Amino acid sequence: CTNMVWLLGRTQTNNASDYEAVRKIQQGYWVMPLSQYPEPRPGITARQPDAPSASMPPIMVDKLTPVEFFSTPRMPLLPLLSWS
Repeated sequence: CTNMVWLLGRTQTNNASDYEAVRKIQQGYWVMPLSQYPEPRPGITARQPDAPSASMPPIMVDKLTPVEFFSTPRMPLLPLLSWS
């Protein structure tokens, strides 16, 4: 369990006239545990993630030799490098 989170996001602006509206939108962003969304619900608790398996993308990539990694075209690797 951790008390830290990283969040990457983007709110599009088309020009400076959008900045005030975007700042208002950004001030409305907040983070909460999933177990409390949209309100606390009895019986819902956080669960520990599954143990890593050999089919997880990072593990699959780690098993590649340097030659396999660098000789594989990038497009086939993209599904291995992204979490669904």
